[in-house]
Amino acid sequence: MNKFYRYLYVFNLVLFCFSCENKTHKTQKINIDTISIKIDDNYMHNYTSLKNIVYENNFYAFNKATYSIDIFDICENKVIKKINISKEGPNGINNIISFNVFSNTIVLENEIYYYMIDHRGMIIKKIKKENLEISKKYVGYDYLSKYQISIANYEDLVYDSKNGKIFFPIYHIEQENLYNKNFIATLDFNNENTDTIPIRYSALFKNTYFGKLSKPQFIIKGDSLIYNFGNSSKIFIYNTSNNNLIEKDIKSNYTNSISQSIETTFSVKEILDHFFHSIHFLGVQYDSYRNQFYRLHRNKSDDPSAFNNRETFLTILDANFDILEEIKLPINIYPFYNITAEGLIFQFLNGLEEDKFSYMILNSESISKVNCISYKINDDDPSINKTKVIPKEQNRLKQDAVFDVSLVESGKISEYIYKNMVYPESDYNNHKEGRVYIMLKSDDAGHIIDYKIMNEATAASDEMKKEALRIAQTIRRVNRNNISIFFHVNFSVEKYMKAKKHKTGHETDE
Repeated sequence: MNKFYRYLYVFNLVLFCFSCENKTHKTQKINIDTISIKIDDNYMHNYTSLKNIVYENNFYAFNKATYSIDIFDICENKVIKKINISKEGPNGINNIISFNVFSNTIVLENEIYYYMIDHRGMIIKKIKKENLEISKKYVGYDYLSKYQISIANYEDLVYDSKNGKIFFPIYHIEQENLYNKNFIATLDFNNENTDTIPIRYSALFKNTYFGKLSKPQFIIKGDSLIYNFGNSSKIFIYNTSNNNLIEKDIKSNYTNSISQSIETTFSVKEILDHFFHSIHFLGVQYDSYRNQFYRLHRNKSDDPSAFNNRETFLTILDANFDILEEIKLPINIYPFYNITAEGLIFQFLNGLEEDKFSYMILNSESISKVNCISYKINDDDPSINKTKVIPKEQNRLKQDAVFDVSLVESGKISEYIYKNMVYPESDYNNHKEGRVYIMLKSDDAGHIIDYKIMNEATAASDEMKKEALRIAQTIRRVNRNNISIFFHVNFSVEKYMKAKKHKTGHETDE
């Protein structure tokens, strides 16, 4: 009997060690709530997840019935504005596939054009897709817009507002041999030039075909192009300024890390079945409220109806792409979401009410709520005007820094910060680093009327917070109609020294 228990003990110990070794990251309980916004007949109870986006805690959704972009205040749960889109005439846009929202503009597309419009719905510029072509030196490549190469438009329209470029995938005619081919191109909205990004399909695609799961999915964050493919758990971070490429394998606790390949002699039905029923890793998304990333992936299934009820998992990553949590999501939601201060919002597949627009808010240990701030977007609303006067004594400038208090363009705030930062002496000497998240609010002329730390700073000392607020106070004016700007004051000794060296033109003794 004692021998039996010894064997049993050893067996349980081995089983315990095995489970610990394979449980590479924690799973957490999630909190789910339902938010419903009262709507009338001019609004839709179910806005398609493929044509909506959150910007500054306002939910922008395309309303096909009224042909408008409807805007909801997520903090106050109410409709606040419609942007009416013309179908005909000089400002006519016939159909909308996808769009993205920025402070002064909205970039959108249909089957024929890319458009840039203002927040009144007036066209600023449009570019005809058929007039675009990749340079002839990339032999064998054709430019095809997303609607031609996607089953559906799951990704947002990727636009780099800093450099004025749209990023789009390149589709190669010989789909069974993608290895070492470029797969991302850019369109400069100003001069209408196209170019390719110097990154190529990896050896994973050598003599192996994954159908529609071979298509790249990507986002822009600063100088980083972050991309992945639907067939693999790997995430790639490409630095566009120095061409450095980092690879991270974000494996799941629940599923395999790679999809099954498909034969090159495929039929249309086979490629659709493969796409809908294989393991599918969706694109990475960045959460600016919490400085972290998310990736959804769906498990394989042999159920013909599995597109709507397959297991779906959310992986939460920190700023360095290390796993914080992996969450199994409820079944009755679309596998698409938006990021807000309240949490992640998903739309339901069923259980909708005709007089309400409803969605699910998801929180967890790693997706905590932050302060929800309502943003006015109606240019004619008098409440946008100055509501807070910053005392003059708070705007006094330090003697030991050089400041430019003229207009600071939103795309150059990072440069402005390092030009004017005074690193707290004790933190600098102790090589202590941190990050403070700041919000600036302006009136319609661009004059700053409010500023504050948005949420708890990341490993930042009190002196860093004071310095971040001091820098924020020196910014007097930004681009017109920005309304609000978010940015990090990043206390990095290395970046601070590089900026100081660049400013003075020589090394310092510090």
